[in-house]
Amino acid sequence: MFKNKNFFNKQIEQMYDDIKKKIDETIRVSFKNIIQPSFLIKMKYRIMNSEEFLSIAKQKYDPIGMYQNLEIDLVTVEDVCKNIAYIHQYNMSIVKNPRDFEEESLNGREYFEKLKKQVIDNIKFRKLGSETFSAHYSFGYYPYLYALRVVVHFFSLELEKVIAIHFNTANGIERFRLRTISDIFRRTRGILGLMDDDCTDACYGICRQIIEFNTHYKILVRFPDAIEEYGKFVNYQIQYDLTKNFPPEFEEKYNLTLEQEKTNRQKKIRYLNYGWMDKIEEFKNLKNKKYSVKGLFEFIDIQNSLRNREIRDGEIMKDYYEKCSLLSHGNQVIFNYFLGNIEIAIYIFPIIEALAKDLRDMYGIAEEIDGINVLEYTRKRIVDAESKFKTISNDKELGEKNQKLFMR
Repeated sequence: MFKNKNFFNKQIEQMYDDIKKKIDETIRVSFKNIIQPSFLIKMKYRIMNSEEFLSIAKQKYDPIGMYQNLEIDLVTVEDVCKNIAYIHQYNMSIVKNPRDFEEESLNGREYFEKLKKQVIDNIKFRKLGSETFSAHYSFGYYPYLYALRVVVHFFSLELEKVIAIHFNTANGIERFRLRTISDIFRRTRGILGLMDDDCTDACYGICRQIIEFNTHYKILVRFPDAIEEYGKFVNYQIQYDLTKNFPPEFEEKYNLTLEQEKTNRQKKIRYLNYGWMDKIEEFKNLKNKKYSVKGLFEFIDIQNSLRNREIRDGEIMKDYYEKCSLLSHGNQVIFNYFLGNIEIAIYIFPIIEALAKDLRDMYGIAEEIDGINVLEYTRKRIVDAESKFKTISNDKELGEKNQKLFMR
């Protein structure tokens, strides 16, 4: 009886070994253009047999039946391999001789420990991360984009709960805040979706919208008495878009405000978009006020200086806005997706972080998932990505290397 049992166990082990070999053969073919296959396979086994991986794997993956053995569960193996391959690709963006680096790394533990931690960190948030990817997504495994996706999806889900409970009984200020935060999160999810389809160059227009809507939000939270007027001007814009005629009520306001310029249609359009700012006395009384997004940025910095705040939020947002405008209107034949993704994340994350903190302060939404502060977690990864962006941008050899690797 025991002999038969031992024979059966050996047969099972042999079957597992055969499946592993076939999986490894598939990995070699599937990932050969991204990472050295032998390096990937060795890292896969080392990570999947580590205590850190085994302690969370059964919670984050859902193997069934015979595939309780995670090393032959295709979903698990594919996700682990994509994490390793694309995180390693991201790490190698600032390394001039990746193959030499890989050979050295296999003989030591320093890089293995770093890569293992990066992979485990991604897997911890898998339900909000790679499970939301489209089938072919690659860039999303990069640590900073993975973390950004987790933050956006987490707070979007929490916001849905808040809106379901509070929106119908909320006052005008609260409704404005919830609508605007929801709209910015929605547009950010749209950007992540475009990145899924390798359309980062199409994200700059949406990023520009997010920056402007966030500017409206910052101003109107500071001056809530103007929210009602803001809503009226939004309706004027809708009526104009539908009929191509200015609403009578708007005409009356415009004529009273800018009598000497009422025949200038371009200025009239600008007033249609930004005339609501006149409801704010501090803006209305400015000598050189501008009815433009640039005027909003300048107004924010004026208010900051009055409150003895040294940081120039408006100037920073203006720089980001103008860069987005340039790239969204430009006709770029060559576009570096690696650097473009980082740039978009740098522009968006401070906005998402500030709005997430507003939700925390207003409704007590926690910033933690499984004991990890997701905002701090993401901020660190954005800072690392920004450092890589600067390194690559200032090094001709790295720039050329990454253009070949990441250009579509």
